[in-house]
Amino acid sequence: MNNSERALVVLAREPEEGKVKTRLNQDLSARDTLDLYQAFVLDTLHLAFSAEVGHLYVACLANGPKVHLNELLTSFAAELKGKKREFLKEKLVLIDQRGRQLGERLEKTFRQVFQEGYKEVVVIGIDSPSLPKKTLDRAFKVLHKKDVVLGPTLDGGYYLLGLKKLHPQLFENIPWGTGGVYRETVERLKKLGLEWEELELWYDVDTTDDLEFLVRDINQLRLAGDEKSLKHTEDVLARVLKAE
Repeated sequence: MNNSERALVVLAREPEEGKVKTRLNQDLSARDTLDLYQAFVLDTLHLAFSAEVGHLYVACLANGPKVHLNELLTSFAAELKGKKREFLKEKLVLIDQRGRQLGERLEKTFRQVFQEGYKEVVVIGIDSPSLPKKTLDRAFKVLHKKDVVLGPTLDGGYYLLGLKKLHPQLFENIPWGTGGVYRETVERLKKLGLEWEELELWYDVDTTDDLEFLVRDINQLRLAGDEKSLKHTEDVLARVLKAE
């Protein structure tokens, strides 16, 4: 399939102190949590820009103007060079997440992007900034052959969902925010008779315990000679963990 028929969507929230990754606030200050979330956004955007797609959408959940997210996108643009910066200008689209619950917002986001004519749509979030590029690449390879691709998380949710066609049943009456999200989604896939494939198990960063996974993965990247991936997250973690 032509890459122009593929779209990648990154789900994000407007970065505001006290309103993002609130479970981290049990051990971190609201300011440190915000800094970490913004680092996740920047590092996830770098990952997303490695995908060969027609358009990259950032779907933002915000109660008002997306002031802080736009500032982040400006900072991100300043880090890009050459063709990547041109891609940002031409093919990055900032849209709203619409709906009261996650399922409704996911359904509406997929619907909006499919209405633009895309044949393959993959959605990821900000909570898994260390997701390997090879996993994202594999998601699109799988979606070329299957109806659905799904990436499970350690806590029973999923970090990635890719579809060739909108299936509203995948978002209706799912126990969002619980450990049963992935299991129930798989049951829906089976009932719908869809061909699907599972990606490798990964993790969301929701608590300070999860930060240990991030530190481990950053160390492994550096040992392998990768000095760029997760750079923003590494810088914030170095400061936050030192303060503890």
